[in-house]
Amino acid sequence: MEEYNYSFEIALELVQKQIFIHRNAHLTLQEIKVLEAAWNDLSYEDIADQLYLSSGYIRNIASTLGQTLTLIFNHKLTKRNFRYIISQILSDQEVNIPFDQTEDEDDITQYKGYIFIVDDEVNNLKVLSSILRNDGYKVYCASQINEVLLFLDNCRHIPIDVFLIDIMMPDLDGYELCKIIKNTKHTSDIPIIFISALTELSDKVKAFNSGGNDYITKPFQEEEVLVRVFNQVTIYQQKIQLKQEIQRYQTTVEMLYQSRSILANILNNSIHGIATFETVRSPSTGDIINFKSLLINPSFAKHFQLNRHHFLMEKNAGQFFDQINPQWLNLFINVVITGQSFQEILTYQTKKYKITAMKLGDGIYLTTELFKIQNSKL
Repeated sequence: MEEYNYSFEIALELVQKQIFIHRNAHLTLQEIKVLEAAWNDLSYEDIADQLYLSSGYIRNIASTLGQTLTLIFNHKLTKRNFRYIISQILSDQEVNIPFDQTEDEDDITQYKGYIFIVDDEVNNLKVLSSILRNDGYKVYCASQINEVLLFLDNCRHIPIDVFLIDIMMPDLDGYELCKIIKNTKHTSDIPIIFISALTELSDKVKAFNSGGNDYITKPFQEEEVLVRVFNQVTIYQQKIQLKQEIQRYQTTVEMLYQSRSILANILNNSIHGIATFETVRSPSTGDIINFKSLLINPSFAKHFQLNRHHFLMEKNAGQFFDQINPQWLNLFINVVITGQSFQEILTYQTKKYKITAMKLGDGIYLTTELFKIQNSKL
């Protein structure tokens, strides 16, 4: 088995040299990041976030760079095969692609699924690939074990939904290959269907015990092949979709948690008083008759000597407004109705505050800050 342990820095040096030789140019930071994404199997969205750019802009850079590298290296380089091809070039080997790697990464949805067939009999490969391709699948074929091992080592980013593996092969039988696939991190969850002329129950039991998910016997029956492949592809794609949904949910929860933590930190440490109030409307007319408190920060409570917990439980904020300024209730109602904010200078407990009220949904956002005459334009 060929082992490629080159670092991205070595691969980047090769590409940079060839870019300079053929184009008398240097790679930009964005282009280097695109290559790093291809080498380390990162998404363009990850790179876009790192560079504070849109993913569309990064994809345009990747497309142009891919065309350039294709001309320079005389092989179609894509995000999927970049690491594989550059590794072979660094090893001074002839670039031999035993499976089609020429699609662009955005073409994934055009196929029902991606199938990798391993069989040392070329005729079996032709029959199976023909059946599956005619039904809308993308098919990769390999007749030698070293081709499969090379694939496992260097092509983590090529999507595979099902492996079809012949049991009886000269170099390494299907049972052992199945174990290798299951012990490889990026292929461990991919279902495996064994193909063999063996019909003994013990053979099928051994296939399942080694990690296989299903079994197809020779000679092939087209309907059986399609049904068994479809079932495994569907199950695997549903598992992938479920994982993605769970990841998105976890990401959303984490973002919300972080946002709440950041907001709480800002509110709790702000020297300005911050409070929000929601309207209380008449059930018969819909008119605003009062406000209830939704949020107050420590500074707001300190400015007006309020017990935060008790005040947040209070649904009649109008009483508090009357204590501060009898006109506040009507002024705040006007803010909600018109959307026009207002400011005033308020003297309370021998201190002056600048009060700002703004509409926030069906309520108001109120801020208070100590008023300093020298800094004020009022």
